[in-house]
Amino acid sequence: MDVLSLKGELIPAASLSIAKASRLTAALTSGKAKFASLVECRRNLESGREAVVFDVDVEQPTEAVYPIAAVERIAVEFDHADRSYPFVWALRSDFPRVPHLNLTIADVPRSLCLYEQAYEEVKLNWGPLRLIEEIREWLRRTARGELHDESQGLEPILGAAAGVVVLPFTLLREHAQNPARLVRASRIVTESRITTYFVDDGESPRKGDGTILLPMFFATDPMEHGIITRGPRTLADLTDFLAPAGLDLIGGVRHRLSRLMTVPADVLVARVLLVVLIPKIRRAGARIEAADVWAFVMDVTVGDLGAHVGLWELRNGSPGLVLPPSIPADAGHRVPLGLLLATDVLDRGRAEVLSGLAGPNQFRITLVGAGALGSHVVMNSVRVGFGRWTTIDRDVYLPHNVARSGVVGDVAGLAKVLVIQQIANETVQGNPVEAIIEADVLAPGPNAEAIDRALATANVIIDSSASIPVARYLVRGIESTARRVSTFLSPSGSDLVVLAEDAARTVLLDSLEMQYLREVATNDRLRSHLASTAVEIRYARSCADITTVLEADVVAGHGALASRVLRRLLANPDAAIRVYHSDPSTFEVAEIRVPVRPIESNVFGEWTLVTDQAVIETMHQLRVSRLPNETGGVLIGSVDTMRRIIYVVDILPSPADSVEWPTVYVRGCEGLLAAVTVIGERTRQQVRYIGEWHSHPDGCSIDPSRTDREAFDQLAAQMARDDEPAVMLIVGEHAQRWFVDEMQA
Repeated sequence: MDVLSLKGELIPAASLSIAKASRLTAALTSGKAKFASLVECRRNLESGREAVVFDVDVEQPTEAVYPIAAVERIAVEFDHADRSYPFVWALRSDFPRVPHLNLTIADVPRSLCLYEQAYEEVKLNWGPLRLIEEIREWLRRTARGELHDESQGLEPILGAAAGVVVLPFTLLREHAQNPARLVRASRIVTESRITTYFVDDGESPRKGDGTILLPMFFATDPMEHGIITRGPRTLADLTDFLAPAGLDLIGGVRHRLSRLMTVPADVLVARVLLVVLIPKIRRAGARIEAADVWAFVMDVTVGDLGAHVGLWELRNGSPGLVLPPSIPADAGHRVPLGLLLATDVLDRGRAEVLSGLAGPNQFRITLVGAGALGSHVVMNSVRVGFGRWTTIDRDVYLPHNVARSGVVGDVAGLAKVLVIQQIANETVQGNPVEAIIEADVLAPGPNAEAIDRALATANVIIDSSASIPVARYLVRGIESTARRVSTFLSPSGSDLVVLAEDAARTVLLDSLEMQYLREVATNDRLRSHLASTAVEIRYARSCADITTVLEADVVAGHGALASRVLRRLLANPDAAIRVYHSDPSTFEVAEIRVPVRPIESNVFGEWTLVTDQAVIETMHQLRVSRLPNETGGVLIGSVDTMRRIIYVVDILPSPADSVEWPTVYVRGCEGLLAAVTVIGERTRQQVRYIGEWHSHPDGCSIDPSRTDREAFDQLAAQMARDDEPAVMLIVGEHAQRWFVDEMQA
C-alpha cells in the first residue's frame, strides 16, 4: 500500500504530550483494540499538533460500492486546545473520493467526516476505543455505500464557509437583463470572526451602506453530493473544481466582463460577487434532489479581474481590449476568493417554506385592533408567511402596552399600527403588512373611505378589538363579503376565544357569539371564564386609565395559539367556536369545541329575531317530555336596541311551582330568579331574561288563546320599561310561532 506521511518529526509514544493522543496510543498497544495496530507517532513542530498513525482492518463487502482496502492506514491528529474535532486522515495515496469527507485545502490526504454532532457533544462520550470503532464503521459502511442513508438529505457540495451573504435571489434573475447592475452590501464581522454580507434589495436601504458589489450568477450541471476534494482558494481553484460539472468559470467570467467595456468607472472599482448554483444528485445518473447556492467574494476589483483573466489592460483606469484575446496560463491564480454560504432573504415565500405552511395562505386580511393579542397574531402570521395584512387601530403605545405587545423596542408614543407595519416589513420582505389606518372604525373621520375600502376588499376581517360595539359593527354595519373572525382573551387572561364564520357566511359572527355565551352559561368548566379576577392598575389619572395585571408570556402564549388556530380555521370552510382554557398552575391548555348550530332568523316589523336550531330542538324536547300537559318557561338572550335585533340564546324550563294542565299553563317562579342571576353573572350580563315561551298540546294550533294575549300584554308593559319589545314563543306539535312587540291573530 502506497501511503502518505504527515508533516512532523517521529517521536516515541511516551513523548506524546496531548492527553487524548496518549490515550489512543495506549489503547492501540494494550491489546484491547483487536482490529487496529499502532504504526508511529508524530509531532508537527509548527502547529504543535500530535498525530497517532495506525492500521485498521476493514470488513469487506461481497460487492463494494467504493474501493476501501482491507487494511487502511489512518492518522488521527490532535490539538492541544482540544476545541475542535481531531483530524482523521486516510493516508493511502489513492484513497477514493467518497461522500462524507471534510473539505481541505489540499486534495490529499483525505479527511474523514465522522460526526454530525458538535464537538462539544462528542467530547462528552469520547474514548479511544470508541474512536477506533467509529473509524472502522465509517470505512465499512462507506465500502458498502451505506454511510449516507437513502432517507437522509444530500451532503453539501462544499464545506464550511468563512461567512454568509444574504441576498435576494431575485437579483440573480435580474442580473441576466442588466449585467452592469451594482448592489450595495453592508459587512458585519462578529467577535467570533463570522462575516456576514447583507445585500441591498432596493427595499431595505438600511442594509446597503458599505461594499459595492457586481453580482455574477452561474449554474452548473448536476454534481454528486458529498464528493468534495479541496476548498477553492482562488478563481483558478474554483474553475478546476467546477469544470467536471460542465462550467468553464473563467470563460464565463470573461464573457460577462466583455459586456462591461464601456460601463461607468464605478463598475470597474466594484468587487465581484460570484454566485454559483450547483444542482445535487445522490449518485451518477440519479435525479436532482436539491441544490447548493454558494457565493465567492473576489479580493480584486472588476477592473483588475479583467486584467487577471487576460481580457483587457487597464490604461489610466480604463480597460483596453487585449488583441488577440487569449487566456493567460496563470489566469485566476492571483484572484483570491472568500467562500460564503449564500442564503435568500426572508420573504413571504421563504417564510412559508421554513414554517412548512401548506394550503391557502395569501388571504387579504384586515385586522381591527392591534393591541396585545392582535399584535402577536400579526407578527406570528407574518413570520410564517401567512396573509397580506391591513391593520386598523387608533391607539399609540404607552409603556404598559409594550410589556405585552408582539413588538419590541422603544416604541412608546408611536402609533401601534405604524410600529407593527415597520417591524413586520423589516422582518419579512415584500411588505406583508401592506397598509395601515390609524383610526377608530366606529368614528373614522377622514379615514372613513380608507376603512370602507380595506373592509370591502378583504377576504377575511379579524376583530381583535375586544369591543362588542366594534364586533357588531363589523358584522352588521358594513358591506363586505369577507369572512369574519373574532379573537379575544377572557378578562383574567386565562382563556383564549376564537370565533370564525363559515366561508359562505350562513352563521354570522354575532350568532356565533351568542352560541359561545350559551356555552359559557351552561358549561361548568367555563364557570369563571368571564369573571374578572385580575388585579387592576391605574397607569394615568383619567377614569378610564386602568389596565390589568397580566403576564407578558401568557399573552405571548395565547398570541401564538391564536395565530395557529386562525390558520387552521381559515383553511376550513366551516364555522367554528373554540375556547382554550389554560390552567395557571400547570400551564396546560384544554380546547373546548362548541358545536355550531344553524341559525334561524325572522323579521317582525322593525325587529329581527335570531336564534338557532339548538334552542328550537330544546323547546320541542321539553314540550314532548311534559305531554299531555302544556309546559313553558322563559327565554334567555340579548337585545341590540340600536340595530333592532333580538338574540334568543337559550331557554329555561318550567319552574317546579308551575301549573301544568292539558289546556292551561301558569308559569311559576321557584328558583327562576337564581337561575337567571347565575346566567347573568357567568356571561357578564350579556345574556339575560328577554321573554316567555309555552307549549300547546297535540292537535292544537299555535295561534294565541285569549289567555296568551293577556299574558303578552302584561309582558309588553313590563318590557317597555326598558324600551325593549315583548317576545313570546308558542311551541306546537309540528311548528312554533314567535310573537315580537305585538301579538298578531
